[in-house]
Amino acid sequence: MSDLSTVRMLGPDDPDRELALHLALNVAPARGGGRAVVVADLLRRVWSGPQSIDMVFGAYLADRMTAACLVVESPGHSGMIFVTDPGRIPRPGVDEKGLVLALKALRAAAWERSLAILEVLIAPDAAGLSQVLDRSGFTYLTRLLYLQRQVDIAMPRLPVAEGLELITYEGGDTALFLSVLEESYAQSLDCPELVGLRRIEDAFEGHRATGDHDPRFWWVALRDGKPAGVLLLSRVTERTAMEVVYVGVAQVSRGQDVGNALMDLALRTCIQESAKVLALAVDCANTPARRMYERWGFVQTGARDAWIASPTGNEA
Repeated sequence: MSDLSTVRMLGPDDPDRELALHLALNVAPARGGGRAVVVADLLRRVWSGPQSIDMVFGAYLADRMTAACLVVESPGHSGMIFVTDPGRIPRPGVDEKGLVLALKALRAAAWERSLAILEVLIAPDAAGLSQVLDRSGFTYLTRLLYLQRQVDIAMPRLPVAEGLELITYEGGDTALFLSVLEESYAQSLDCPELVGLRRIEDAFEGHRATGDHDPRFWWVALRDGKPAGVLLLSRVTERTAMEVVYVGVAQVSRGQDVGNALMDLALRTCIQESAKVLALAVDCANTPARRMYERWGFVQTGARDAWIASPTGNEA
């Protein structure tokens, strides 16, 4: 047996692939060696949507797999990585050197498939995994705060911008939505480091692949025929909830209660659709947005640290 760290990409028929899926999601197989619920749920979501899991890597030490990583590839040339957390794995002896090699191999494979950005979301207290990601060429982005609001609580009395023309995506006017998205990204405080890492068309496709997309719940807000803001909602699969996939206000319209108008629209849509919860995520550094969400009654339910990699970044 070898005592060197090795890495292997595991295809769909590889006998080690099932174990790798569990290791990457940090769960033990179900009793009797069956598939854990969290793994089954991920596979079901991927199989039923536009995503794919073609890149799965196992890290081996002494011919035993000790860790794994995979990427869920989404439209828009992006991918979400799941990776063994050395502090959580339900079996001892994670080889961190091998895990670093696996993540580097995954990155190389992703760039060969023309992905433009990879993201990893980890628990804020996952110090060991943070070190592994740093050694693997990933960069810390920010801490994302997960917020939600019960729809049945009273709507706040807040000033709402008037005179807005709301246009849904039912007509398929992609050019209009692309232009408003780009306007809203200018000088944005919500993960500004992501701007420019991929084309605006890719960001659009990524948003459309989030949740259960319904063009009725995507709106552009115009004022005097010019872009003022954009609101993208989607249903949350298997939950009586809706999610704010993205909300943004054009730079020239900020400070004019357009954000309040879009949040009012989001909550009224939830009421109309019998959703019980409205959820969203926000960059912890985006103080103006956090204050707005607090005024609208949102409360924090969790947090994750976001790490990213791109072909133009550190390729150490």
